[in-house]
Amino acid sequence: MTSFNASRQQAREFLLDNGFPTNKDEAWRFTNIQPIINQEYDYGFHPPSNSSNKNLLLSDAYQINIHSGEYNNPDQFSEFSLTSGCTIERLVSSENNSTVKALFSTIVPAHQDAFTALNTALFQDGLIFIVPDNIRLDKPVHFHLENEIANHPTNLNFRFLIILGKNSKCTIVLSNEGVGESSFSNFVTEIKLSDNSQLDYHVIQFGGENDHQITNTGISLEDNARVHAQYFSTGGKTIRNDLTVNLSGQGAECDIRGLILGKNNGLIDNHSLINHIAPNCTSNEIFKGVLTDTSHGVFDGLVTVFPNAQLTSANQKNQTLLLSKDATTNSNPRLQINADNVKCSHGSTTGELDMDAVFYLQSRGISEEMAKFMLIQGFALEILDSISNESVKNILQQAIEKYLIDIKRTGS
Repeated sequence: MTSFNASRQQAREFLLDNGFPTNKDEAWRFTNIQPIINQEYDYGFHPPSNSSNKNLLLSDAYQINIHSGEYNNPDQFSEFSLTSGCTIERLVSSENNSTVKALFSTIVPAHQDAFTALNTALFQDGLIFIVPDNIRLDKPVHFHLENEIANHPTNLNFRFLIILGKNSKCTIVLSNEGVGESSFSNFVTEIKLSDNSQLDYHVIQFGGENDHQITNTGISLEDNARVHAQYFSTGGKTIRNDLTVNLSGQGAECDIRGLILGKNNGLIDNHSLINHIAPNCTSNEIFKGVLTDTSHGVFDGLVTVFPNAQLTSANQKNQTLLLSKDATTNSNPRLQINADNVKCSHGSTTGELDMDAVFYLQSRGISEEMAKFMLIQGFALEILDSISNESVKNILQQAIEKYLIDIKRTGS
């Protein structure tokens, strides 16, 4: 157990000793961070405004709005707790909480990488969210973050600590919207799933044209816990997501899915590490990408099977659709297997639109333009099939349609 101050000091020492990564570091060779670290930022909070994107507000959810690191209505915490039976508190006010002491900076260690260390050293605030044993929420909890820039670029370092008790179940949506000329949001999320708990976890990222977003998420699963995680990313100058899933309990399951919609000269980079630590666990991972203009997509996924993790089942797949000759992708799915009684597979495909399929649709009276639209839409929408919440699915479907309309309008 360490205090916030001790963790901050450890993080500062890590940054001083190691600095920030460069393109010579394998994990960062496709992610140019110079536009991020060479910018001067304002680290202060900004007062809330009324500019929130209402399209990102779920129609039926427990809504927690966070504007540039501040909560628009702190009283909503008490109301939420009374209604849901859960607890939600500000992280900086919970340092002496024994649960926080035990878990803070353990699922995602401060020394994991430079940006985790930066967050730990500088985080302004965060939230701790606890679902007690046997509580099953009837609607999603939506943490809507908006980082608005007034006159100067800002860096927001924010944290979440999420704990699901035994036999509990909930859906959490974390949406991050960059607004304005330039911003850099750097988030760390630590999630613990106790025995037999179930979590649907959705990360929705809408980046502004010069917006930078980096997330580092760690999920630890105990016996028979299950997580369905969905990443949806579009826009932005730089979006980088690092996800670590530790299947630590027997019978744990994870289903990880992602969709990136790249345009302009943006970079969207997803790195994942799934550790099969206990026996009889299952993981399924699929990331898809649609890229146009000079955008760049990256998928780097590693599944590690530990020696004791017999009866592991792991599947990993990455598929990317390139809509322009200048769009690029780098895909690196990997398996590291140290047990002999397992069933594992991985694969990667990259290509352009299937013109035979376009021709087939044209032969049925559909215009070439509409045929291409339908095929791209079908490719992207497939990743949403496993989403059970209709409100979440509708938001993502609308975002896909908007993306396709935008690239059609610009002739991409």
